[in-house]
Amino acid sequence: MAYLKILTRRYNLAGCTDYAVNEDKTVENAARYALNPEKTEERFYASCLNCGSVETANEEMQKTKKRFGKEDKVLCYHVIQSFPPGEGTPEQIHKIGITFAKECFGDFEVIIGTHLDRGHLHNHIVINSVSFVDGRKYRSVPKTLWQLREVSDRICRENGLSVIIPKGKGKHYAEWQAEQSGKTTIRSMIRKDVDTAIEQSFNYRSFLDAMRVSGYIVKYGENVKHTAVKPKGGQRYIRLSSLGQGYTEADIQERLQKKRLYDDFHFGGKERKNYNKIRLKGSFQKSRRITGIRALYWKYLYLLGKAKKKTGRRKVSPYLYDDVIRFEKYVKQNKFLSENRIDTIEDIESLMSFFHGEISRLVEERKRIGKEVRLRGENIKVDAVYQQCSEQIKAYRAKLRMCENILETEGRIRINLQTMKELERKEGKEYEPGKRSGRTNDKGNPANQRNHSETVGNRG
Repeated sequence: MAYLKILTRRYNLAGCTDYAVNEDKTVENAARYALNPEKTEERFYASCLNCGSVETANEEMQKTKKRFGKEDKVLCYHVIQSFPPGEGTPEQIHKIGITFAKECFGDFEVIIGTHLDRGHLHNHIVINSVSFVDGRKYRSVPKTLWQLREVSDRICRENGLSVIIPKGKGKHYAEWQAEQSGKTTIRSMIRKDVDTAIEQSFNYRSFLDAMRVSGYIVKYGENVKHTAVKPKGGQRYIRLSSLGQGYTEADIQERLQKKRLYDDFHFGGKERKNYNKIRLKGSFQKSRRITGIRALYWKYLYLLGKAKKKTGRRKVSPYLYDDVIRFEKYVKQNKFLSENRIDTIEDIESLMSFFHGEISRLVEERKRIGKEVRLRGENIKVDAVYQQCSEQIKAYRAKLRMCENILETEGRIRINLQTMKELERKEGKEYEPGKRSGRTNDKGNPANQRNHSETVGNRG
């Protein structure tokens, strides 16, 4: 079961090659050999491919780079091929590393070192980034690692070793990174809505209806191979099967069936007749209360004297006069929050992550289209597909700027509200002593008596 990863090195080529073939790590029985050299044979598991020897591999790689004038940027790639404890012998693991290097990096200079210093055997394979045959550079992209793993798994099977069987479909790196940091993603939000819809549904048809009620556009029918949904405000459909294990059409059908069996067992057939009846307490209007950032914006718009409640408009506090001129800006931001159902900072960050991903994808797509248009000898400004791609990029960037402005404005609104609250409290305390009874003036007379006498004196 070989675990594979590839590292990119932009500096210290010599240090990388020396580490791969370090004798302290690649020599078998080195300690016992020092104690009893007559009974123990020393074995050195380090080899090279397309080089004269392991000792001169680094110099030959440097000469190849100099010969083709490619001595900067990525210097080499470092592949680590790890095996579980107790699986394989040093000879077998080293042989697998050599076979793997020959098949994947035949036109490049490579050194292979099998390390024995840990509880598990693992190969360190260092590949020169420049081919000694034609000078082309090796390119490592996300798809490269999967291709290398397929070759590694096949060689392991041929040698009777186990392989890793992935569970479900892999996640996009941005989604994985967001989940590791505890952030909400678009797909995690969809998964929550799907779970809620399943709890409210009886069969698959009612499940799709529940998703539509939640604001999703559903793509489903005889001519649709995979059920897909598009969130409110989204630009593309997302297949339910891409949400992970438990969210394919078959999995959802199975979950709905288990739910029906559970309801039958606990409630019986009589209760099933009233399954879709819901009894509500209170008014429906009061139950639809907004929270989070949207509530903050509504409160602030009301304090600015523009948003109207049942009690009428509120007189604007003098401490908010400077922000009245920004009212239209706040209205647009509040509308954006409502349309995209944003309640928390995590929702904004998740939406920004989605916009960044779509912009990157569209930029690459536009480059590809532009290259094809140029090869045809046509004008890019006239090409409709290129212009459509540019318009989509422009729209996403505008939405991304809106999210950035909301994050900035949200902090300023909270500071303004806190400042206004503190200043109004301070102003109330300054006038409070004159309103209290029993307080005395500097002469020892009650404050209200002093005011009365001053008033009488003025009259005279």
